[in-house]
This record gives sequence, C-alpha cells and structure tokens, in this order.
Amino acid sequence: MIRRRREEKKKRRKEEKKKRRREEKKKRRREEEKRRREEKKREEEKRRKEEAKKKRREEKKKRRKEEEKRREEEEKKRRREEEEKRRNISFTPTSWKNEETS
Repeated sequence: MIRRRREEKKKRRKEEKKKRRREEKKKRRREEEKRRREEKKREEEKRRKEEAKKKRREEKKKRRKEEEKRREEEEKKRRREEEEKRRNISFTPTSWKNEETS
C-alpha cells in the first residue's frame, strides 16, 4: 500500500516535470518567434528609411542638375542678347553717319 502510494507520487512528479518542460519549451518558442518578428520589423523599417534617404538624395541631385541646366540656358540667352545688341549697335545707320562725319 505504502509502496503503491510512493510509486504514484513518483509517477505524478515525473508527469508534472514533463508537463513543465513542455510548457517551458512552448514559452521559449513563443518568445523566439516574437523576437524574430520584432527583428524582421526593425530590418524592414531600416530598409524603408534607407530607401527614402536614397530617394531624397536622388531627387536633390536631380533638382541641382535641373537648376544648373536652367542657369546655363539663361547665361547662353544673356550672352546671345548681348552679342546681338553689340552687332545691332555697330551696324545702325546713325553709327555710319557718325563715322562719315568724323
């Protein structure tokens, strides 16, 4: 009788131990999955920020290039107008008259 109770107690402890191990294993697995999800989320956020940063840099570069092109066009136009003005002034009839009288 005593022996039987002792064996049942031993068996019960063994089963409780198994159960505890299973639960700890589940808990570790859940924590690991949670950690992996969080890590993945952080990596995704980092990647998204990098892409946004890259896009901003490219946009800035593009705007700078367009601004430079616009400035060059304005400079060409200004030079052309100055050249045209200089030509017109040198060949006007009044300038010829002035040259003839001098």
